[in-house]
Amino acid sequence: MNAADLAWLAGKLAETYRIDREIGRGGWGVVFLATDLRHNRAVAIKLMHPDTAGHVARGRFLREIAVEARLSHPHIVPLFDSGEVDGLPYCVMPYIEGESLQQRLARERQLPVADALRIARQVAEALHYAHAQGVVHRDIKPANILLAGPDALVADFGIARAIDVSVTDAERTASGVQLGSPLYMAPEQAAGDPNTDGRADIYSLGCVLFEMLAGDPPFGAANPAAIMARHALDPVPPLRTVRPSVSPALQEIVERALAKVPADRYASGNELATELELVAGTESWSGAHAQRVARRRSLWRVGGLAVIGVSAIAAAATIATRRQAAVRAVAQADTTRILIVPFEGPAAEASAAEEQLRRAIARWNGVTPVDQFLVGERTERTPLSPSDSRALALTLRAGRFVRGAVSANRAEGTMRAVLYDVRNGEEALIDDNERHGTSAGSRDTAFARLAERLLVRQPVPRSAEGSALTWSLPARQSFLRGHAAIERWNLAEADSALDAAWQADRGFGDAALWLALVRSWAGRPASTWHAAALAAAADTQRLGARARAMAQALTASVDGDVVRACRRWEDITKRAPFDFAAWYSLAQCLDQDHLVVRDATSPSGWRFRSSYHSALLAYLRAFERLPSIHRALAADAFAPVRSLLQVGPNARRSGFTADSAVFLASASLNGDTIVFVPHPAADVQRASLETVRAERTVRLQAMQRQRELFRDIATAWVASEPQSALAREAMALALQLLGDPSAIDTLRHAAQMARTDAERQRLAVARVWMQLKFALPDDERALREARALADSVVRMRSDGPDDAGITSVAALTGRMAQVQAAVARRTAGVSARLPASVSALVTQLNLVAAFGAPADSLLRMERRVSEMIDAMVPAEGRGNARALAFTRAARMAWPDVLLRSVTEEPWSADYLLPGLAAAARRDTMRLRVAADTLRRLRQFWPPSQVAFDAWVPEAALMASAGQADVAASWLDQGLTALRVSQPNSDPIHAAMLVRAMALRADLARRAGDRETARRWAGAVAELWADADAALQPAVRRMRAMLAP
Repeated sequence: MNAADLAWLAGKLAETYRIDREIGRGGWGVVFLATDLRHNRAVAIKLMHPDTAGHVARGRFLREIAVEARLSHPHIVPLFDSGEVDGLPYCVMPYIEGESLQQRLARERQLPVADALRIARQVAEALHYAHAQGVVHRDIKPANILLAGPDALVADFGIARAIDVSVTDAERTASGVQLGSPLYMAPEQAAGDPNTDGRADIYSLGCVLFEMLAGDPPFGAANPAAIMARHALDPVPPLRTVRPSVSPALQEIVERALAKVPADRYASGNELATELELVAGTESWSGAHAQRVARRRSLWRVGGLAVIGVSAIAAAATIATRRQAAVRAVAQADTTRILIVPFEGPAAEASAAEEQLRRAIARWNGVTPVDQFLVGERTERTPLSPSDSRALALTLRAGRFVRGAVSANRAEGTMRAVLYDVRNGEEALIDDNERHGTSAGSRDTAFARLAERLLVRQPVPRSAEGSALTWSLPARQSFLRGHAAIERWNLAEADSALDAAWQADRGFGDAALWLALVRSWAGRPASTWHAAALAAAADTQRLGARARAMAQALTASVDGDVVRACRRWEDITKRAPFDFAAWYSLAQCLDQDHLVVRDATSPSGWRFRSSYHSALLAYLRAFERLPSIHRALAADAFAPVRSLLQVGPNARRSGFTADSAVFLASASLNGDTIVFVPHPAADVQRASLETVRAERTVRLQAMQRQRELFRDIATAWVASEPQSALAREAMALALQLLGDPSAIDTLRHAAQMARTDAERQRLAVARVWMQLKFALPDDERALREARALADSVVRMRSDGPDDAGITSVAALTGRMAQVQAAVARRTAGVSARLPASVSALVTQLNLVAAFGAPADSLLRMERRVSEMIDAMVPAEGRGNARALAFTRAARMAWPDVLLRSVTEEPWSADYLLPGLAAAARRDTMRLRVAADTLRRLRQFWPPSQVAFDAWVPEAALMASAGQADVAASWLDQGLTALRVSQPNSDPIHAAMLVRAMALRADLARRAGDRETARRWAGAVAELWADADAALQPAVRRMRAMLAP
């Protein structure tokens, strides 16, 4: 690329990237070093060659690349961004300082065996991860393997696939677009087999491993066709002919990876990686063991050359199977058996130390030291090397072994112990020291401490400090895992681990206590943790004072004595002010107390027994003491903290008196403090318009204050965990609720930090909605970006943790069939008061009604539901059943489809359907009455505080009554409030939102407001561009408004 071309590219990307220079060229594009201006980091930008781009469906290419961007693995180069410049697709990746494997091979030709095995193993691990995500690389070669220090990173993941799926067979033939590199291409891939899978990548990696060892690829020829023919027909060249130092076992691995038939290769990258690791460890062991045998067995030398010859033949005959034997031995090793090999040091002291450590380990339940006589028989009381110790452990089927050394003087002794796991080769798990005095008691105590550290290995988390522990190793390990999970605020993992600890030792009171705490924090029913709380309270011998008080507080909660429970937690916070568990439990206790009592000083004469403000302060204290508690904010789009902070415009607290009278309270301000003053529910419902408006003004002020507090909490979380995607997501939501557009960049930053598929999926859904909220109605570029991201989201798996979010995006983009299928998988129906089969069909009826089409399907489903009700519901219950079945669907279908039930059923109890029936019958008088009634209602509850699915039928009703200006105003209020609305994953609301935009465009067109009509019609046309066929008539109507 010349200077003019470089300047052209720099100009096109100037807003986001500074192009520095060209740094390489590949089969499909040119690579540039650039600076990401937004994040001030070096990146590599790969721009597709024009001749390749001319034969690629660019939109599909970029969508495929976006899907592959979800890969996150330490040995895969991640994809930061993608796009196109004047029709040329590009991808943005981190700039890796180092070199490619191709460059290293050009310099060294052959690599040391250890380096080759390490690189191949890391690439195999990357392939295993990607294949598990359904992604095949298709172009593994040295140029696509980058070396950064000791790490190998695979580049260009998904690019070959993206080109493949976006080039037709005819274009591929005509253009010569090459997918993969012939020197490294599997036979089935070269043949164009449509069933090519991850085993083709295994073959390519086998070629790369062969080249690292031999210096050349396994098959070369004068042209690509001849190379691919050799791959398909020729046997693998004998690797040891050109590299004699390669063992037969390693040659066998290479040959298996290069098998012509995919079924004969390694089934997964993990299987290949394991074999590579084992052959490295086995060769190291066999060499060290042979040297030791040669030293100790002088008899073997007596036979001279004849014996040496026999030994060589025997070694040659067995070396090919040693690897399989090693694999079996590791698999059969028992990790609860520990071998203590002879220690180094003075013989008497070493023997005594071995025995004391053995006794200290034997004290633990769940682990068994290997009998000392078995050890003595096989070691001749001689210290062993790590490799020989591992071999002996495998012989005795011990999964772990300890090597040690002792030294002593008159005043004290020192003991060093090193613990190994046979699965990790000769890499130590822990290397520890312990000093002891000369008395027997001092030695026993020292060896007990050393055994505990060797066995447990995990430090005691801060949350578990002071806990009474157990001599059951499985219980102790599970308990500590549970506390480690608590400190990460992963309550599900903590629950599992603590339950395992309690099951392993039913007398372990601290395990029972923390299990009950975790389940109460997670909001699980008291029945799931009552027994654990009682067991903890009964363990008066081992529990400390703090733990006993916690157990008493929990049992008080179970007994329904909220006052006593909250008082206990408050007492603990006073005695242990830095105890996060006490503060968090106190906050929950106060927040869940809904009793209302008389108070003459209150404006209403009533107050909540427990203070909301005190609960909020307790939560904030807990956040300060354990910052990871912020992760509690993440559940269900941060619903817990949003509920606590009352950030919604309609947020209320409900309560009741001792005699069950119901009270309601909205947030208000007392100075700078949020307060909730309860009023009898009947008084709230009878309040005058002036009272409601005044209360709403105060409530919105309080809501703004609470949203600012939410932002402050999220800011603190980001400060405590700057690399947390969850923290950034919370910050983005807080900013969006305040109407701050910087929420978009914050959420994009969060997506770049995502580490798991679940995080990437959830954040992708959130980005679609947030981008949309700030783009509507007329930011065309942002709308296109939101739609492109939505297209990638709807292709994600919709049976995972955020399937509701994916389904909402599918509804937003008009994928009605996908929405119906997803909802049918996860829900049985809308109401338990209807027969299950009826309820399931009503669910589908509501979904189709939300899209407003197709009319024939809606009417057919309505008729079928009616027939099922007649057949399955007793006559006296059919009226209520029809109301449950048709009310919501009839509202939502209007005005696009008029369900028969609107005019056939008596709807006197519904606030909207009588008006729709009047409109359908052209009953002007009743329609005017219904419109006036609805208008008065919206004075109390404005459209911005009404659910999306009410906007369309209410506005349509007002327009039918001749009040189109009111209808337009209501839609404007609702659509404007969308920007600061809370997350919503209901697919019905998503579909109704797009229909609200379409109705707004229709109203503007009728009023002669072409500009407004064009803005909203353009938004609908963009979002539903690829909608199902049933929705295309609506799309065409919107596009007609865009014509000049």
